[in-house]
Order: sequence, then structure tokens, then C-alpha cells
Amino acid sequence: MGAGQPEHHGVPQKKGFDEFLGYLDQAHAHDYYTDYLWRYDPPDEAKPGYDGRREFSENQGGKKRLYVNDLFTSAAINFLRVNKPEPLNHYRPFFLYLPTRFPTPTTRKASNTGNGMEVPSDAPYSDQPWPPAEKNKAAMITRLDAYVGQLLDKL
Repeated sequence: MGAGQPEHHGVPQKKGFDEFLGYLDQAHAHDYYTDYLWRYDPPDEAKPGYDGRREFSENQGGKKRLYVNDLFTSAAINFLRVNKPEPLNHYRPFFLYLPTRFPTPTTRKASNTGNGMEVPSDAPYSDQPWPPAEKNKAAMITRLDAYVGQLLDKL
């Protein structure tokens, strides 16, 4: 995150990362329901690979159907599934970097509504007598905890 533009020398694949899914600049990273991310997955004998912008129709036109942190977690779980050290790969080590935006408000939405904590649902805190931003923040932290649990279960 924060590498610049696709042709910039700071993109992850030019800094030693074998695969990448994410934002390339900090301004874009404020969008929890982005309509695109950048993807780098080099070709090999099993797949053609991909290097470019990946569009998400689920979020185009202001729709909010794909929560980006759910996508990042799914991608990380898939990475662990493929790269988990085991006898067949001679217990090859791996490096997984998964920076989350939790619990960070979306600045633009916060200035417009007072609640920039975008999360699909404020459950399990919906019934709490807290301000909406605090319910959403608590829901984000709970969601992050669940993501970490899913990742640890894969290991």
C-alpha cells in the first residue's frame, strides 16, 4: 500500500513480493468498498498470471456488496492454502503481509456523516446504546479478530 502508480518503481512486485493484491496509493486505500484493486500474480506452468487493475462490479456505481477486508482475508487464506509448509514442499517457509485498515474511519464519509467506520454490519453490537461510530468500530475489531482466527485455523 502506498507504492504510487502501476509503473512506479515502488510497486510490490518490484520490491520482492511474489504476489500482491491491494491498493497502490493511500488516498485509494480509504475506500472499504472499492471498485478496483491492483493485482500481481506471476505466470507459471499452472496459470497464465495477472498484472494489472482488477475491477469489482459488485461495487461499481456506488454499490457496496464486496467488503474489501473480506476479500483480503479470503486472498490470504488462499495464499496459506497454496503455500503452507508441508512435506511435499519440503516445509518451505513463506512470508504473508496482510495490513488491514481496521479500525480506521473513511475520512470523506466521516466528514459527511460523522461516522466513517464502514463495516457491513454493526452486529453483534446493534443493540448497544452507543453512538453509531462506536458500534461500527467495535464491529470492525470483532471482524478483525474473526479474520485472525480464520488465518490461524489455516496454519
